[in-house]
Amino acid sequence: MLNRYFSIIAWGLLLGVLGVTAARADVLDDIKKKGVLVVGTKADYRPFGFLDPSGKIVGFEPDLAADVAKRL
Repeated sequence: MLNRYFSIIAWGLLLGVLGVTAARADVLDDIKKKGVLVVGTKADYRPFGFLDPSGKIVGFEPDLAADVAKRL
């Protein structure tokens, strides 16, 4: 009986995930049309993201976001 419940839960999760990804399949096309990728990052933990002396957010996360935007 317990295996049946686990199976029902597993199938429900699988179908839920597949439904969500199918609904947003056109997001990449929208980003490419706009030509802009908007990314949010925190600037409170070195080396991932922090403010340099000029007030610009620098670090691993901003660099990664910029690289992803270039590759799109």
